[in-house]
Amino acid sequence: MRPPLFVLVHSSSVGPATWHPVAEHLTAGGHQVCVPSLLHIGAGGPPIWPPVVAAVREELRRIPVSTPLTLVAHSNAGLFLPLIRWALDQPVTSSVFVDAAERARERGWRVAHLPGAHLHQIVDPAGTARHLVELGAPV
Repeated sequence: MRPPLFVLVHSSSVGPATWHPVAEHLTAGGHQVCVPSLLHIGAGGPPIWPPVVAAVREELRRIPVSTPLTLVAHSNAGLFLPLIRWALDQPVTSSVFVDAAERARERGWRVAHLPGAHLHQIVDPAGTARHLVELGAPV
């Protein structure tokens, strides 16, 4: 099986630059990475989820449909991950929530502690990249 492309989805409270250090570490480790921008999603009225999904789909439109994806959501982007996953043409092999609005422990999902209290991808981008690779691997 091909290694997944990591799709790093930023919180609507911050920008895509919060993922750039992690993207650099993943790329240096030989992984494919995509960081869609959600900066424009507040320009329209509610509901907010359609432009979020459209932004991610647009960013992935040149990616072959056979490419496996690991979706990674930071903070409130976790709320959109199920909708994003549903809307994509590519297979999603795993989803990772980083400081995200999701109750992973209650669902019995694998959970890892990252250093710091918030914005782990800025506090320790190399450690965050390493954890994403581990958490994104098939079980």
